[in-house]
Parts: sequence; C-alpha cells; structure tokens
Amino acid sequence: MYLDKHHHPDFGIFPSADPLSNYFNQVWARDAAHATAHYFARAKPEAVIDSLRTFFNHQREDGAFPSRVERQYQMLRLTPGLRRLSSPLFHVIEHRFKKRTERPVHEDRDSAGGEDTVPALLIMAGELFSASQEKDQHTIREFIQEHFEKLKKAVAFFRTTKTDPADGLAVMTHANPDWADTIMRKGKLGVINIWWWRGLRYMEAMAKEFGEDAAAKSYRKESEKVKKGIMEKLYDAPGGFFRAEAGPDANADRLDTVASIFGAAYFLNADEALQVERTLKRRVQRGSGLQNFDPPYPQKDIYWAHRLMGQWLYHNKFVWPWVTLQNIHVKIKIGREHENEAIRREYQREAVEDLIKMTYLFKEAGGAYEVFEPDEPRRGETIFYKPPQYFMGSMAAYQGAYARLKSLGWI
Repeated sequence: MYLDKHHHPDFGIFPSADPLSNYFNQVWARDAAHATAHYFARAKPEAVIDSLRTFFNHQREDGAFPSRVERQYQMLRLTPGLRRLSSPLFHVIEHRFKKRTERPVHEDRDSAGGEDTVPALLIMAGELFSASQEKDQHTIREFIQEHFEKLKKAVAFFRTTKTDPADGLAVMTHANPDWADTIMRKGKLGVINIWWWRGLRYMEAMAKEFGEDAAAKSYRKESEKVKKGIMEKLYDAPGGFFRAEAGPDANADRLDTVASIFGAAYFLNADEALQVERTLKRRVQRGSGLQNFDPPYPQKDIYWAHRLMGQWLYHNKFVWPWVTLQNIHVKIKIGREHENEAIRREYQREAVEDLIKMTYLFKEAGGAYEVFEPDEPRRGETIFYKPPQYFMGSMAAYQGAYARLKSLGWI
C-alpha cells in the first residue's frame, strides 16, 4: 500500500512521501497520531514505534515533546524561491556544525505553537497500546511500558503549564496552537481539550495494565473533570455542535467541525450525535465535504506569513478530506446505536455513500490531496502553495473508514 511509503525506518511517519513535498522528511506528532489511529497501529506498528521513539529521543527535561522532528528545513520548503535550499542548508548547519541528523521543533520555534503535541502523542501511544491488546503483541506493550515514565512526565508538563485548575481545561497561550495552525487563536479550544481528555483516558488504561493503580485513578479523576469542563463550556446542546473556543467573546459561538465530530464520537449518545450531524449538514456541508469552521475566522486572525501566501483559505474555506472521512465514524455510531430503525438505516447508507463520494473526489481530482476546493473536485491551491497529491492524512482516514465499514459488513 502507498501509505507504507510514508514511513522511514528508524525515523517515523511522514505526512507526505513525495521528496518534493513541503512535508517530506518530517515526523509531525499530530499527523502521526492520526495515521496511527486509522491505519498504522494495526497494519504496521513498527512505523508507530519508530515515530514514538523519535519523539521520546527529543523530549525535553521538563517533559515537553517537539511538535515535529525534521531532517529538512520545513520553513524553507514553504518559502518560494528558497525551497531547494532546504536540504543542503540542513546538511551544512545541522550535520556539519551541530553534529546531529535531525532537528526537533518545539512550540517556541518557527511560526507554529504546537500546543496539541502532548495530547496527540498520548493518543498515539494509546492507539498502539490498544492495537497490541487486540493482537496480543507483547513486544509493543513492553516498548510502551519501557517509555511510560516519559508519557507520565509529558502529562505532568501539560497539566502544570497548560491547564486551568478550576475546570481542568487546557488553555492555549501561543498564537498557532493546533492543527489549524494558520489561525492565530488562544484560550480554551475545542479540539485540543477533547484530545486531552482522550489522552488521559488512554493513560488510565495503560497505567492499569502496568499495575499502577494509583496513577490510573488519578488519570480517571482528571479526565472526568476535563469532560465536565468540555460539556459545560464547549458543547452547545441546543445548537447541536461543539464550539471552537470557550469564552464570552464572539468566537465562543463558532462551530468547530473537528471538535464536533470527535465530541459526538466520545461524549454523546446516538440521538445527540444525530443532532450534531444535522447541524453539520446545515452549516458546513459543501460539495467536496465538510468545512472546518462556521463562521470562518476573519483574515485578521490569520498568521501574517500565511496571509502573504494567500493562505487565509487554508483552514477556513478549503475542505480537508480527513475531516469528512473521520465523520463517517460518527455516522456509523448512529447507524448502529440509534433507537429508531429508520434512522439507523439512513445513517448506515450515508456512511457508505460518504466513502463512495470521497472515492470519486480523489479519482476526479487525480489524487488524495491535502485540501480541496469546497464545491469543485479540484485541489485547494494558492499562488504559492500546492498541496501534496498523496497526503497521509487523507489516505489513512480513508483506509480507516473503509476498514471499519468492511468489518461491519456494510460494504
């Protein structure tokens, strides 16, 4: 499978396997975690181990992980006219002068905050752990147990530096904190807090497995506090969506599609998830899939470098296939668990239809691109930015949805 080309042994999983891509020779925490959950944990766990080991090797003394580890300068690859210098300059500066083969990029470097790194890596380790239990792979569990203290240290770092003790929610302080990293926003964000809850639940499960009952109880207690905060401050029950941000300002009413999908999957029953799906159809459904926010963030909230490159559309207008494919799992939940048989049948059909639509989208566009125009089967490009043709996030999410539907006998 082409996805396997995104893995380099002894380094990790890349967002793109194309040597000319902006994301080649880089291991990103959030992208690797996403691909782990949808594909690699079960199909190629050694790729996940390589990725985790890379991050463990670059963990700081305070417990922080880098948001990515690179073997070429990504910022140069994103800069028109300088892209070809990324590899040779990296060799001269990093190899010759700094005597290292790779560069960890922490949250205070470049233009991205990367404050979702710890939750992403907790989920990555947790997904690998869960898959190992399914296959009884002792070697994998031994690897995780060997590095469990590093995960605990990361949790302690995130808790003490990022969270509000009053409600347990993570508070972002950098301008570009998460996967929507062209957007400058701070505060208590929907996606990061939902992933933080998920990471704590995985830590609880792993602690139990390793005989650390006190730690497991502590993670459970903390996760319950975070969940309560999410449901009180980020979930809009009457509106049927999860907010992009918590707070009294106008942004608190902005629908976050990704937060709504994960929130519906993790926290809501089938009928509540149905209300979320109806809201998504009404507010963010486009011809190519689901857009990320409603309303979109204004241009003033986009990082200046991305504005100059014409990329204010990147996380606002363009459609990311992995988001639509992730949503198939919510439709599966409704199709299996809703009490109304007619609604179950409807969402079973929709889940399959969504996968077929994404198949045609990729076919007509000529690739599983990173982003698409909202209403045309065409890659979402700007003057200075051409999205990767075979993007790991798109392909892994497709594979994950396909495997799930096939296991249920729906396709």
